[in-house]
Amino acid sequence: MFANATRHADRYFTILVGSGSENAARLGLAVSRKAAPRAVDRNRLKRLIRESFRAHRDKMSAVDAVVMVRPIACHTENATLMIA
Repeated sequence: MFANATRHADRYFTILVGSGSENAARLGLAVSRKAAPRAVDRNRLKRLIRESFRAHRDKMSAVDAVVMVRPIACHTENATLMIA
């Protein structure tokens, strides 16, 4: 499915976007222990990503997106990570 995915990356995240098979956008998360060693940090990052996705879901077409976290995101403030 993601063999033909488009990759978008910045300092904190890498996002793979593929064509969706459903009528709405779907989100997948990949927050590894290598990127965020403590469970509290992994859970915080997942909550932030989900909240940002929910806020922008109505503006998105039917795509499947997988968000992968980079290690620097673990030490970054929430306000910096949230998409405006």
